[in-house]
Amino acid sequence: MQHSSIRVPALGASIASLLILFSCVDQSATEPDGLRAGWSVGNRGGLTGALHVPTNSGVIGSGRALLVVLHGCAQSYGDLESYGNWVDTSEDYGTVISLPGVAGGGVYFGCWDYYGSSHSRGSGDAADLLAHVDALLADPTLDIDPNQVYIAGLSSGGGMAMVMGCLAPDVFAGVGIAAGPTVGTSAFQTASVSTSLATAQATCETLAGSHADDFATQHMAAISGTNDYTVAQGYTQLNADVFAALYADAAGLPSLSSSPLVVEDLPGFNPAGVGTVYEDELGPRALRISATGMGHAWPAGSGSGPEIGFVATQGVDFARVLVEMLTAGNRRVVGGGLSEGGTGGESSDGGDDLGTTGSSSDGGDDLGTTGGSSDGGDELGTTGGSSDGGDELGTGGSSGGGGSEDGAGEDPPCEPWVDVVVATITGHFPRFSSYPGGYGVADMTYVALFGLYGMYTAFPLYQAADGDWYHDPANVPGCE
Repeated sequence: MQHSSIRVPALGASIASLLILFSCVDQSATEPDGLRAGWSVGNRGGLTGALHVPTNSGVIGSGRALLVVLHGCAQSYGDLESYGNWVDTSEDYGTVISLPGVAGGGVYFGCWDYYGSSHSRGSGDAADLLAHVDALLADPTLDIDPNQVYIAGLSSGGGMAMVMGCLAPDVFAGVGIAAGPTVGTSAFQTASVSTSLATAQATCETLAGSHADDFATQHMAAISGTNDYTVAQGYTQLNADVFAALYADAAGLPSLSSSPLVVEDLPGFNPAGVGTVYEDELGPRALRISATGMGHAWPAGSGSGPEIGFVATQGVDFARVLVEMLTAGNRRVVGGGLSEGGTGGESSDGGDDLGTTGSSSDGGDDLGTTGGSSDGGDELGTTGGSSDGGDELGTGGSSGGGGSEDGAGEDPPCEPWVDVVVATITGHFPRFSSYPGGYGVADMTYVALFGLYGMYTAFPLYQAADGDWYHDPANVPGCE
């Protein structure tokens, strides 16, 4: 493939900062050293890199998911493999993790060529990445579902992930951008935001061409740290806004709704920051995260310790955030993101059961917490009683009033379950299994549960004496 090059003597201030970063990198850490179980290194479709294949099958669709993650400048796939915290997410969600290295050492210092607005499926890094994905899809031992192919990256890798999400939305159902500049910008425009929403959106649409309709089923997330002074933090907001606008246009909407994201509730190690969820009537489509204290690094969220190899161990586990969002909301998988027969309308109690992060009409918290609503009731289905006489979801909790809102004085319902757990859909993953009706719990599939609750609304599951879990307590064996 032909790769463009930029002469080093012409480097501006933003690229000079990369020279400083490059000089500080421990080069002994840039290649895998003693790969852990499940990892292998090889050339796939012309790109050499590390690959983790989970022992578990995929949890939705017709195979495993694939997450391709692109390293940044002065970083290698070995850094990401060594410090990136991939294995648990790969195993829990049946997701193949591919960490390819840029061909030929990149345009300079290992950078992916995201620069400018002229990209083609048939040349350069874009062609290499599409060939890489094709090779992985063609390998029957990996069992990858082509409807579950996602791409992400850090810095120039994040910029390249955005290019690929624009150029091939039919291929990539999800995009993750960590500290990546916006599509259409140059190598000299990293230090400050140097494009506009309208320009970037138009560039992305032009790259998509006849595949622009596929934005209707794509998802994305963008993240950067408050201590990142390499790539302007404002690009993260812009990147989220660009995709939110593309998704709204593809859905025929004036805009997506937005609400706060509680970063502290995300997977990781002491995650902190602020964020935004962008949604349509069926649930989340895009996330924006500003991670407190993180520098220019891939967010691994694996534990305490300093940033190393441009990987942040503390904070958000971005890979898991991506995979959880995409597993729960993938609309290219049959039934993905919708309940069976669901309409995406409002719930009967006036709350939003599609996983929005805004407050419910009576002050309840539908961000996945288990706290009670402002009227004292618990809309999320815990078994504790509320001060107004009951639990709105009828899970059997009692209060000083002695009964539920619509049945004061009646006998309490049968309670044959041995345990009840309230969590978001991703928190319930350890309780899901394969049943005759599909993957999920004994009386409702995972897809149907997501249609009811989305990603961020907590809900109860009830365990029967035989160990099976149920969504409706009336279905737990033992009640007559």
